[in-house]
Amino acid sequence: MVSVLLNSSKAKELKYIEEYSNYLASRMSDDDWEHHVFPSMKSVLSFLTESPLLDIACVDLTMSGGLDSAKEIRRLSGNTFMLVIAVADVLASALNSYYWNVLS
Repeated sequence: MVSVLLNSSKAKELKYIEEYSNYLASRMSDDDWEHHVFPSMKSVLSFLTESPLLDIACVDLTMSGGLDSAKEIRRLSGNTFMLVIAVADVLASALNSYYWNVLS
């Protein structure tokens, strides 16, 4: 079983991500994929306290608390493959924050 967390505040975007993830799963893997779909960071953090082990997480960094959620996923499940949704300036800020946290 492959456990996948999907997160975005935009319902249409979240729907497309889930559909494409299902499409890829059916063509690239014989494993069953379990999708956990969340429209808010609050629901993501609530889920993580109950089920922190994930194989794949797709997190929207443009949402309020997005970077904190990504850090929490990494802290709770260090081997999770992380995909991020971000615009260039948000991604640059997140990478800079991650870089300095790793070094300190």
